[in-house]
Amino acid sequence: MNEPRLSVILPVYKAEHYLERCIDSVLVQSFSDYELILVDDGSPDNSGLICDEYASRDQRVRVIHQQNSGSSAARNAGIKDARGEYIYFVDSDDYIEQGLFAAALKAVEGFDLLTINFRKVDDSGEELERHIFNDTVILFESDYERFLFLAGVFFDFRIGFSPWNHFYKRSIIHDNGLSFRDGVIIAEDLCFNFCYLMHADSITFLPGVYYNYLQHSDSVMGMQKCCYGFERMNDLSRSMKNYLLSLNGFDLYKEYYPIIHIQLMNNAVERARENDPQLSYGRIRTIMQEEISDYNFFAKECHEVIRCVKILDRIKRRPRSLKMYYEFKFYADGNVSSLHALQKVDRIVHYRKLAKEVALRIRDKSRQFDKGCTI
Repeated sequence: MNEPRLSVILPVYKAEHYLERCIDSVLVQSFSDYELILVDDGSPDNSGLICDEYASRDQRVRVIHQQNSGSSAARNAGIKDARGEYIYFVDSDDYIEQGLFAAALKAVEGFDLLTINFRKVDDSGEELERHIFNDTVILFESDYERFLFLAGVFFDFRIGFSPWNHFYKRSIIHDNGLSFRDGVIIAEDLCFNFCYLMHADSITFLPGVYYNYLQHSDSVMGMQKCCYGFERMNDLSRSMKNYLLSLNGFDLYKEYYPIIHIQLMNNAVERARENDPQLSYGRIRTIMQEEISDYNFFAKECHEVIRCVKILDRIKRRPRSLKMYYEFKFYADGNVSSLHALQKVDRIVHYRKLAKEVALRIRDKSRQFDKGCTI
């Protein structure tokens, strides 16, 4: 049997109300050289039966039934069974637009990763917001460039973290033993993409919006229930460091890992502030102390950032780099001097922002004046 160009992996759990729309959006694609792997993750509803029904009607569809183990394990099962040159993931309550596969497989040719845009929709299909990513090709000409991207730009959501907004090379995943971390419900996508990009040399982007991410009430409630996640992120950081230490090479990542650590933890801090904008630095530190079981690891990596400041300056630029350094130094040791330094940097950032806003207003007024003089 010839290997398909694309393997589409669709984890399924309690999705009977959305599953047919999702599968149909895949099967109506004009590009047909693909396989669709439905991974029934022990669904207690009729999702498994729906999967089997589609497999009986279309030879491109294959079904894996397994005991409930979580979305990461379901995706890993799909990866293990995939035969395509490229791998793409779809979530069972979402759906894709016609033409995605044809456009994506043309765009990804010659690149290691393709990033696609997406929109958030409600249950009725009404668009809530859309995410448009950069359209500039990214080439890593050295390990140093790749590290700066991964330790900096990557964490700013410049290419997204979700598996469904990327097309991957199966060879990179298999040759490097990459997988999603079982049992993790926060940032497992971020971790997978980070590790994948460690082995990638190029990224390209697909214009247009082809993916519809369903933002329903259950997912909003789920986000509220896990509003902090400091323990999970610290645990993820420890696992990522152990993974790096197990690899040959990648010395930059090992030497400057504290930057990656605080970027991961900052992701959790930003999530916390999205849920409660009034959180103070002191309150965040208290929550961290309550949640994080291995505080020694957390604090040690934060303190180690001092030897990485020059690299942090390249990634964040001052005063943002100083703000991040002092913020996590305070979270680590609770030292009042660290807090005072952080508050001082906050004032600098605030005044610079005001100065920039004033400069923009002056520029706009000047342009209006020049236009009036011309008339």
